[in-house]
Amino acid sequence: MESEMSDIKESLDTSINSQAFGRAVKYTTVPTSDEQAHCEFFIKQLVDQAKLCHLSDEEFKLFLGLKLTSDMVHPALNQWWIAYSKTKSGDVWTEIYDNFKDRFCNRTQRELVDNLFEESERADGESVKAYAIRLQTILDDIDVPDHQGVVIFKRGVRHARAESCLDNTDKELTSISDCMKLLRTRQIRLDTASYGSLEQASKSLFRGPSPTCNEFPLWIYTTVRTWTSSYGTSAANHEYACL
Repeated sequence: MESEMSDIKESLDTSINSQAFGRAVKYTTVPTSDEQAHCEFFIKQLVDQAKLCHLSDEEFKLFLGLKLTSDMVHPALNQWWIAYSKTKSGDVWTEIYDNFKDRFCNRTQRELVDNLFEESERADGESVKAYAIRLQTILDDIDVPDHQGVVIFKRGVRHARAESCLDNTDKELTSISDCMKLLRTRQIRLDTASYGSLEQASKSLFRGPSPTCNEFPLWIYTTVRTWTSSYGTSAANHEYACL
């Protein structure tokens, strides 16, 4: 048993050290409720991030296990994972996924969750303020906890300077409201429509970085294609990053 746990830990450590695995973990919330809508959203979010980061079936399993053994996870989900992972089926990702869906998800609500997931990112031309208000309304409809809302907001804001500010702060962000307050203190234009498309990023790339834009990650100018492929349609907007 100790040998088996050691092997699992070694495999987990290897995956965590990979950038792709780390991104998937960072942008997936921990399910703090066992309500059907929460579980539907969680597993869809997890699968979406895992596919986006090209994780293997083994990493899929480790990814789910990491989330369901968090201190914040709902006890029912944690107990299910501990029990099911010890079974023969617990070694096969597709069977793990199917069992989770059968156990915790109400299939009649999938359309609602699909819509929620699709609407959780800021649209091109939508201001950060409008996005925050819209997202908060969506999350309130299914009672998503504030701290999970922060993770979803960070993932979906699609605004280079806002992302940089939210990721590089010592302030405790416990709600979307906290995020907006922080962005205001950094004098980010929240009422102005901005874009997160590859086209906008490419235009910014040819202009080159401004020497006064200290908060914007310089590496984006040389790795914009890699960055956008990792985060879907999300990309840097130098024009707004440097305002």
